[in-house]
Amino acid sequence: MGAKRLRTVVKWIGLIVGSFALAACGHATTAQSNNAVTSPTTGAARLCSSAFPAHYLNAASGTVADVRSLTVGPGYKPGKNAFVGEADSRTVAWCWTGGPGDYTLYAVVQGHPPLKIEGMSGPRATHTPAPGPGAIP
Repeated sequence: MGAKRLRTVVKWIGLIVGSFALAACGHATTAQSNNAVTSPTTGAARLCSSAFPAHYLNAASGTVADVRSLTVGPGYKPGKNAFVGEADSRTVAWCWTGGPGDYTLYAVVQGHPPLKIEGMSGPRATHTPAPGPGAIP
């Protein structure tokens, strides 16, 4: 490959990467501005943003006790042993991710990997769920 052609290829790759970066920044701004309206605390929004850069949908605050006691469906407790070593009173962020047709709720505590709690998918999952855990149709 000639030097001129190589420069052209590198230029196009830079334009493509730059376009993706701009799109990601725009999406992050939208998600974070939505959180300013829907999140009860900026701490939850910060935790979600840290765990899911540029692609969380909303955030709500809770506690480790909330995660450990949450029942999803008929008796399933996805977080009954969550966040080992943390006090029940430790702050948790509930973070919804995804998009139409496929949403997932995570519990996030600083210093621990996000814990998948529940999700909804399929044709009935057309709107972003309200912040925090909730009834899934």
